[in-house]
Amino acid sequence: MNVTNPPAKPVTVKRLILLALIAPLLMQCASSYRPIDPPNVEYLVHEDNDDIEFSYRYDVLEYRGNRKYPKREKKHGFNILSARITNKTNRTLNFVRDLELYTQRGTVFPAENEYTAKTIRQPVAIYLLYGLLTYSTTECTNGNCKTTAFIPYGLGIAAGNMIVAGSANAKMKTEFNQYSPHSKDIAPGESVYVILAVRDIGFAPLKLKVREKQPGSGN
Repeated sequence: MNVTNPPAKPVTVKRLILLALIAPLLMQCASSYRPIDPPNVEYLVHEDNDDIEFSYRYDVLEYRGNRKYPKREKKHGFNILSARITNKTNRTLNFVRDLELYTQRGTVFPAENEYTAKTIRQPVAIYLLYGLLTYSTTECTNGNCKTTAFIPYGLGIAAGNMIVAGSANAKMKTEFNQYSPHSKDIAPGESVYVILAVRDIGFAPLKLKVREKQPGSGN
């Protein structure tokens, strides 16, 4: 008895569009977040004056082995650094009120850490496209075809990636808020650790100084 295999199904426009949508995702997946952990960073640059001791390190997301976040950091024009600040004065210093971060070009204003974390976070909803991946089998008898199995296996892949990306984003946001400089008061002799998000300065050398007291400020 001769058995004739059914002809292969042609690639339809619909299938081509589906492949075009999913192809970029097939080469990547969600990435976990590896904390910067500022107190345990090996600081490479140290600046010291009569009032402040300032140590910092650029590119700490990549230094900690994060995969996706350094790319998104650069895409959005940020440079994330970790720093240690020691107050050598006899008064409490507030980072925003009393300290000035600067380069040779002028004052540098770090972005809010929560805004930074929100900007460079991994997209989550895009992984829903994995849900379009399905497996099906078809049987044909005398020219009549019917689907005998349909498995939407992409839904599991989508859910897994969305959970990983969402959890990683939440961990990054928590750490960035914990080490935000914008709410830091530094007591005399105290050292604090911060995560700084700066823009448009490349890897320019940074310095930190105590601002001059404003008349009538009481500080």
